Amino acid sequence: MVSAGPRPRGNGPRPSRRWLAKLRTGALGVALWGGLHAGALLAQSGVYDLLAKEILAELVSIRSSAPYPGNTIRLLEGVAARLRREGFSDQQIHIVPAGEVTNLILRYPGSGQRRPLLTMAHVDVVDADPSAWRADPFTLAEIDGYYYGRGTDDNKAGAATLITNFIRLQREGYLPDRDLIMLLTGDEESSMSGVSHVSSQKRDLIDAEFALNTDAGGVGVDDQGKAVASVQMSEKLYQTFEIETTNRGGHSSLPRP
Repeated sequence: MVSAGPRPRGNGPRPSRRWLAKLRTGALGVALWGGLHAGALLAQSGVYDLLAKEILAELVSIRSSAPYPGNTIRLLEGVAARLRREGFSDQQIHIVPAGEVTNLILRYPGSGQRRPLLTMAHVDVVDADPSAWRADPFTLAEIDGYYYGRGTDDNKAGAATLITNFIRLQREGYLPDRDLIMLLTGDEESSMSGVSHVSSQKRDLIDAEFALNTDAGGVGVDDQGKAVASVQMSEKLYQTFEIETTNRGGHSSLPRP
């Protein structure tokens, strides 16, 4: 865990430290799935922290924004290749195209005692002009205890967290009491057609009792170094009203009620 420090001043993008606690995969693993031995968590946390940072750096390095849909496909194909190297089978990994982008679904089998749990993250980012950044937005950088790079908070950190946790479960042979599903989408910042396509056309792959979205709330550290667990209940919404009025007419200097 990178120690807390003063936030850098001056112009430039806001750095992210909030995702660091998310990458404490032991704590997140217990929060999501439970049952892992505390001693094993302590012994292995450093290994998986490093793996999470490696994965995050790889994700940040790919400019997966709406103007470059091919990059999002390349990013998720790279994730799929990593998962295969970790022993996940082609039957567990599903690449689901949706228009110009694609989605990745991974299923980790459990005992089936309960209905599946769905976890989610998006790997696309709002595009960034490199000339407006003090550092390359598509290279993960660590400066004064903060991580810089497009997507370090929204939401490649969430994706890196999930990928790392699923790899850890696979390596340790953990058997949950339900199937665990990871859904990585490629166009949350634009049309969201990816998740719409999956939910309508591939519902059987993601059907679950409930879902946890790493892009909403999470475990983090505040500016005083205290652990914070936040829960997002809803997104901001808007509602449009159309109002029509009629009256007998008159002069503007004598308005009617």
